[in-house]
Amino acid sequence: MNNIYSIAIKELKSNKKMTLIMITGIIVVTILINSIATLALSYQNYIVNLSRNKENWEIFFDNIEYDNLEYIENDKNVKQVSVIQDIGISNNSYSKGFTELIHIKAYDNNALENLNIALKKGRLPQSSNEIIINEDMRFEIGDSITATIGDSELTYTIVGQLENTNFDQFNYAGQIAINGAITLCNKEDINNSTIVSASIISNDISDVYNTAERIENEIKSNNLNASISIKYNEELLSYACAAKEGSEFQTSIIIVVRFIDRNYSYIIDSINIYDF
Repeated sequence: MNNIYSIAIKELKSNKKMTLIMITGIIVVTILINSIATLALSYQNYIVNLSRNKENWEIFFDNIEYDNLEYIENDKNVKQVSVIQDIGISNNSYSKGFTELIHIKAYDNNALENLNIALKKGRLPQSSNEIIINEDMRFEIGDSITATIGDSELTYTIVGQLENTNFDQFNYAGQIAINGAITLCNKEDINNSTIVSASIISNDISDVYNTAERIENEIKSNNLNASISIKYNEELLSYACAAKEGSEFQTSIIIVVRFIDRNYSYIIDSINIYDF
């Protein structure tokens, strides 16, 4: 070993120009690789965070009974659960010129934080008697609004105004507008058989598909009639390079990794430039 080391030092000293070129090349390529890797990872983290700011969830379970939430909450890969209850669409209209209804959903505190509520004025609901409504409706913050849903009359105090939700509906031909409205989910008032939706944030985003399958199987093994709908935040998963189907972003990350791997081999080859 010492003989090989001595020969290597001797060869390096006798070929100073080539040695300098080799060392300079190694330094330049190493800096380049580190810079590209750092830039790629920084950009990936940035774009993932942007996606989470839009909708911070990875798996969305729809049409599950409330008592089945325990299978989601107790799963080893579930970090946080957001719960949504669909209260319903009002029978009464809030405009004389056309049919203007409200579609009320109850979000728990996690859902209020994670599901991209674009609040324009006021604040989020802090009880099941408070509500936030579309900013285009004629009501003001502090007003009371009553919704007739089925045989029930529900009265809320308006505490905020928001932009359109993803469950607004508009039919201009029929002159019907259904505006999304959000109240706080009171879990004490929910029966075990009440149908709810739940979104999750996982501990390991790379394992979300196995997590969803595992939870679905657990629920169905204990509830044979369960009919669960599952969807994934494909945008977030693709940015995190965890999606089943590749995206342009995911492909670009793979290209960068391959570029780094190839240039790493060049460094190794340059180190072995001498055949001792």
